[in-house]
Amino acid sequence: MSARAYPRHSGAASHRGASLRESDGGRSGGRSIGDGSQIVADHSPLARRSERKIAFESDDPGILVRGNQRAVESVVANLIVNALRAEPVGGMVLVRVRSDAVVEEIDHGEGVAPVDREAIFEPFWRKSEVTLGSGLVLAIAKELMAKLHGRIWIDDTPGGGATFKLLFPATILHERFDRSSRSQL
Repeated sequence: MSARAYPRHSGAASHRGASLRESDGGRSGGRSIGDGSQIVADHSPLARRSERKIAFESDDPGILVRGNQRAVESVVANLIVNALRAEPVGGMVLVRVRSDAVVEEIDHGEGVAPVDREAIFEPFWRKSEVTLGSGLVLAIAKELMAKLHGRIWIDDTPGGGATFKLLFPATILHERFDRSSRSQL
């Protein structure tokens, strides 16, 4: 997948547009729950200030997920901030929305040791005393994903780093299917 650069951001952010959308099970259609490329664009100033880049990709521009807009955007935004901290200077964080409603936030930092992959989601957990933050972002993300009936986990990034994955509820509707099912009701 190729990414297209935002001209005003000097390569700090790039995207291939798509939006996550909220679904109510097809009763009234889906509604936009936030444009993933917009969340990434909102974080491009932070990426520039920290001398990193950020990009957005999507397999399918019509992804619908069941969930609360603020909760979903909060989880994604907080993981972006963490990924930008972990990404080496000059590197690029990638936020990818897959067609199966999995959001991947990919960095190329130190990664997370397999022994820490459960503990990292515990409140106040930090890798060391010099680690920035309160140790609450991932605990809150895990709790929000549970309330959304989703899941969060970590995989290795090929070549080094961490890939945080968010799996949204199994009720996934594509916009074109949603329109056709409403017309049949």
